[in-house]
Amino acid sequence: VRLIQDAAVLRVQQDQKTGVLDALISALAEKDARLAVTTAIEAFPAGPELTTLIGQSQVARRFAVWADADPASALAWYQEQEKSGKLKPAPMSDFSRPIKAFTAPMIRALSGSNNPEAVAIFKNVPEPERLSLLDDVLMKGDPELHSSAGSLAIQLMPVLREVFPDDARGLEVIGNSLTRDFDGGLIEATLFLKQAELLTGERDAIVQAIAGSTLGSERYPPDPKLDARIDAELTAWLQATAPQIADQAIEDARAKKAEGRSHQAEYIIKCLREAKDPTDRKLSEDLMNYDFKSHLQEALGLAGQIKDPETRASTLEFLNKQ
Repeated sequence: VRLIQDAAVLRVQQDQKTGVLDALISALAEKDARLAVTTAIEAFPAGPELTTLIGQSQVARRFAVWADADPASALAWYQEQEKSGKLKPAPMSDFSRPIKAFTAPMIRALSGSNNPEAVAIFKNVPEPERLSLLDDVLMKGDPELHSSAGSLAIQLMPVLREVFPDDARGLEVIGNSLTRDFDGGLIEATLFLKQAELLTGERDAIVQAIAGSTLGSERYPPDPKLDARIDAELTAWLQATAPQIADQAIEDARAKKAEGRSHQAEYIIKCLREAKDPTDRKLSEDLMNYDFKSHLQEALGLAGQIKDPETRASTLEFLNKQ
């Protein structure tokens, strides 16, 4: 505790100070996460240094450990910080404020044991920022605290119904979170759909989001064989999991993927055309790192501008194989 307090007033470069503090906070948190967090926050007045500490150290992760072990005391501290205004955003800033680092882990800790408090915290956040916060909550935080993305999503469903009662976008975020670490198997999504008590509309919306997120995963450079494998596995999964909406879900997911790639190709072509004398390397890398099937002739025209014969030939060959 004394070393953390002393390090807070060191006259050294900010990154060095944060590094020292992070090591001390982590060491203390191994014994007492609550003491580590409260000591670190109390060691600084409100201002840029405190914001930097929260953004660049493990203090928010240590708060997650405390909140999971003792939600009541963590909630009391969280509410005290909100009331004091110490962690409020600076003037003219957006929701990227210090308190935000503690909001997602606080909701995670409360979602299974104290849903009304979790709902209250959500509703205290400006409405336009709630979907982003939901995504942060579903990031799992410390993997030691939550066994799976599916179990966390199940805990959050009662909160979701209160915070987003008529907004399917919340269900889309749930579906996206279940494929965040997609390996082609959709294990988390399958377990969630088996264990969660969902209404028909909720289930369909989440399945559609899973399909769109799974098929929408991008690889750089493009890998058509892997895309085809994932498409086939997703189709089989949908037929087994949600046969009544499988055909429409896969059709919508393919259309969404094609539209996204088309917009992306259009944007890259625009940037390359506006670039002043782009190098051969720049042209080749950009043209070989994205899918240009929807804008093939424009991409081939840009590839023709590559001066080096070997680079031009390899780029044209790659594009023509798409």
